[in-house]
Amino acid sequence: MDVKRWLWIARPALAILMYMAQSLVTQGIKYVAVDLVGGVVGFPLWWYGRGLVVWTRGVWDWFLGYRASLGVGIWVKNIFVPMYGTYDIAGRLISFFMRVVMIVLKSVALLLSAVLLLAVWVAYLALPLLVLGMILYHGLGILE
Repeated sequence: MDVKRWLWIARPALAILMYMAQSLVTQGIKYVAVDLVGGVVGFPLWWYGRGLVVWTRGVWDWFLGYRASLGVGIWVKNIFVPMYGTYDIAGRLISFFMRVVMIVLKSVALLLSAVLLLAVWVAYLALPLLVLGMILYHGLGILE
């Protein structure tokens, strides 16, 4: 049997045997060093790195979807087009003022949603710092 072929077949089995051959102390040290310490150190890096990018994209996509569902741009574009095909002066005036009211109301709704989403985004940034502050204050009594 060719040596390369034997290594290709036996390599997964050898890896399992090597893992099982590690002592319990070695596995415990790896768990503490890699999983616990790595998780505590890696969490802020993820939260303010990749997690922030994902969160920002989600908030922005929600805002764009809400903006599209309100359709303020379509209302502005058609502000002088009479509604229901009534081309007399009364129909044009009613359509114009109705669209102005709807544009104002929808713009206010869009502005409120933007302010709310900005507050939620800032809360995402502040949440780990708030939790850390509460742990230091209540748990350890450092910030008293």
